[in-house]
Amino acid sequence: MKLDERILWDTTEYPVEYPEKIKKIYFKVSLLNRKPFTKWIGNISKNFGNDIDWWITLPLTRDPYVSNLFHIVCILKTLEQLKNQVKNILIKVNSKSLFDIIRNWSEENNLSVDIEYIKKNKKSNGYFIVLKVIIFHFFVFFFLKFFSKKIIINKSTNKNVLIDTFATKESIQNERLYKGLDKFLKKKRINHVFFVPTFIIERNLLNIIKIIKALNHRNYLFKEHYLRYRDIFFASFYFLRTKKFVKKYDFYYKWDLSKIICEEITSSKNYSSKVNAILNYRFAKNLSNKKIPIKKTINWFENQIVDKGWNLGFRKYFGGIKTYGYQGFLNYPHYMHSTPSKYEHEAKVIPSEIIVIGKAYKSLKKEFFSKLKVTVGPALNYSDIFKINLKTNKINVLAILTGIKSLDLKLLEWICIIDKINKNIKVTIKPHPILPLNKINFIGNLPKKFIISNEKLSILLEKTSIAVCSGPTSATIESLAYNCFLLVPVIDAFDEFSLKILNIPKKKYSLVYNKFELMKRIEKLIRKKYVFNRKKKNNLKFKKFLFEKINDKNLKYYY
Repeated sequence: MKLDERILWDTTEYPVEYPEKIKKIYFKVSLLNRKPFTKWIGNISKNFGNDIDWWITLPLTRDPYVSNLFHIVCILKTLEQLKNQVKNILIKVNSKSLFDIIRNWSEENNLSVDIEYIKKNKKSNGYFIVLKVIIFHFFVFFFLKFFSKKIIINKSTNKNVLIDTFATKESIQNERLYKGLDKFLKKKRINHVFFVPTFIIERNLLNIIKIIKALNHRNYLFKEHYLRYRDIFFASFYFLRTKKFVKKYDFYYKWDLSKIICEEITSSKNYSSKVNAILNYRFAKNLSNKKIPIKKTINWFENQIVDKGWNLGFRKYFGGIKTYGYQGFLNYPHYMHSTPSKYEHEAKVIPSEIIVIGKAYKSLKKEFFSKLKVTVGPALNYSDIFKINLKTNKINVLAILTGIKSLDLKLLEWICIIDKINKNIKVTIKPHPILPLNKINFIGNLPKKFIISNEKLSILLEKTSIAVCSGPTSATIESLAYNCFLLVPVIDAFDEFSLKILNIPKKKYSLVYNKFELMKRIEKLIRKKYVFNRKKKNNLKFKKFLFEKINDKNLKYYY
């Protein structure tokens, strides 16, 4: 890159679209700043102890898909490295605070940096979002209070177990997060274990009513029956209490990010999650006040906002019980927050012990806290992995979407190049259940020959030769377990890193860095008539490393 060459760096684009030199630096910076960033978040939290209002703010999530803080840190650290390499640069940003930070930094360093501020299109007013959330939670509260049966927890036994889950339309038929567990408990006639659902906002409130009616006939305990009106008010009007956190914070290295932190703290984004977190916290407090004995709790642990409320509540008000966090999903370094930290342990906003679903992930969960208690439990949602299947390959290329809109848009763009270059290659696209294809708003036209399939992923993988996927999705590892050849478009800094830390043999996958490289790799594999022999030991040793088989011993975690 020549010193006098003008570089356009649009930070509003996905990082894979950055100029090549900038992209390489940004990807490297993303990997190197994981631990320093996590430690810094811990440092700025020292003065807030176990204040639930603090722990549910956006910057504390460390989730790059919820908070922009880590992305901004990576932009600034990339800029530091660029200052001696690029003389003429135009940077586009969509944050006024980031615009001011870069402008001040360039002036202090006597650098000629052009900055353009692109104003965001605000789709909805923050007050409207808050109002919608409040109405939803009051509706759920009143409906459950007056139109659903209350489960009375037995005070005469110390065996009571509470399992945190989320309820959607899928829950009407079966438990959606701990697949098969509800049937197992029913078969064993275990009546001291209760699923505690959290409801996700639906536009159609009739769907919520249908879900409640279905769950009311099973072992589901509604936390709203143990909450009071004042709890709903306290949670709903959380936004009135955020001003106490508007202050100056410690610098990240030499960068003052206080304004950006405060903007995120007072943001209405993820407001429903914040309300649910406080309700979880108050639920635990109320159970304690009523002296209801609890043996242990199991949290569906993604280390999100709602999880912090659940864990802080039960660890604070039920100090002697076992609190498990079940990570019934695979390891995603993209989701930095899913790996707990030391400061979260000290604040008791994470469970006392983490359950992972395979030996491969045990040490990885200790990245930010070496003393974290981690054990291996059953891979409830992946039992099909161990079924022997000898079907022949019927799908040449299966493109699997992640459910994250920005990633799916980029993957579709890469996949569509296949039809433009080679119309003989058949592609099947598997949308993610939480993000239907019509909601992605893909600008291009999908080729008519492409097949859109909503069939169960495991069934599709059984007959797939080449799987294409990237980002934080279990599909990458599932594809390998089903003995498909995996092609990973490196769209995110952690796509390559996630396979490397698991020591996946390189003969099982290939990384591609642009859409044309993807096309060439697919053509080469198809020319070789790449079809796996599924009879070959069924990949069993590899599967057992990644997934723990379900057995009576590891199912005891749940009762």
